[in-house]
Amino acid sequence: MNEDRRRILQSGITLATLCAAASAGLLAPNIVFAAWPKQAFRAQSLDEAIQELHGAPGEPSNQVVLDVNNVAENGAVVPVKVRTDLANLESISIYVEDNINPLVAQFKMTPETHGYISTRIKMAQTSNVVAVAKAGGKFYKASVEIKVVAGGCA
Repeated sequence: MNEDRRRILQSGITLATLCAAASAGLLAPNIVFAAWPKQAFRAQSLDEAIQELHGAPGEPSNQVVLDVNNVAENGAVVPVKVRTDLANLESISIYVEDNINPLVAQFKMTPETHGYISTRIKMAQTSNVVAVAKAGGKFYKASVEIKVVAGGCA
């Protein structure tokens, strides 16, 4: 019984400490995500976003596979899967060419992770979806056009 009380007390103290740190601004997201590529996410063209994030356009490769439906009923929730077996994978980025801001996601990879991403993205209209994988300091990409029936971006 005493052990349960200690655990509850420790949890309460931990929660109070976290709340105090958050209210003091010590856990603000701008500090936690300091390496967030703001300019790449704010870019207004595909080429600008890729240049800002990668510095190079990347070469088309069949080693990067985009697994998507060619038609999306609702542009607000378009399922996208990206997979690759590239060695020394560092990151995978997903772009929607005709969105206002083309970069929709960037995933940092570690040597312990598999080259597989599954997510849902928003698309304003029919457009090319581009996946760029960085591996061994080089960039590889794949592109697929998805027809959007009802746009999902305002």
